[in-house]
Amino acid sequence: MGEDGDTFEDIVDKIHEHLCPKTNKQMNIYKFRSIKQMDDEPFEDFAQRVKQQLKYATLKMLMKRLKAN
Repeated sequence: MGEDGDTFEDIVDKIHEHLCPKTNKQMNIYKFRSIKQMDDEPFEDFAQRVKQQLKYATLKMLMKRLKAN
């Protein structure tokens, strides 16, 4: 189908790889470790921000980083 003999699924996978945003693992860890509760911020809002950032900085990445330090 494609120039390299790729199947339709191969072409879709290549397009998906190209168009999907890449994540910067180191930046996600940095952002997570930099989270601080603001003086006037309710704890519930702070906890929500932490949970939101955890989606990007996985526990596995954080543990690996902590062991390196």
